[in-house]
Amino acid sequence: SSESTILTHALNIAKENGAKTACIVSSPSSPTARTADIVLSARTQPSFGINTITINAIIYTIYYVLRRRAPERFLTMHSAISDTIKTLETVKI
Repeated sequence: SSESTILTHALNIAKENGAKTACIVSSPSSPTARTADIVLSARTQPSFGINTITINAIIYTIYYVLRRRAPERFLTMHSAISDTIKTLETVKI
């Protein structure tokens, strides 16, 4: 799907900018999953609403715990994210 193409492209750009990438997917063999450094596989696609809120909470919790355990790994994270966003804003897909 075009959404998968966009996500895979965004992951590649993030990796080029030095970020570690992660995704939550319903299919661990998807192009997005094959591109990400860390893959969490869910049984179904989340629908908008409580499932999305739950996934966002899980992502934030994982990020927070990892950042507290190894803060030195996150020193360049903000610039990598910023560089990725700037690149994505200029790319035509």
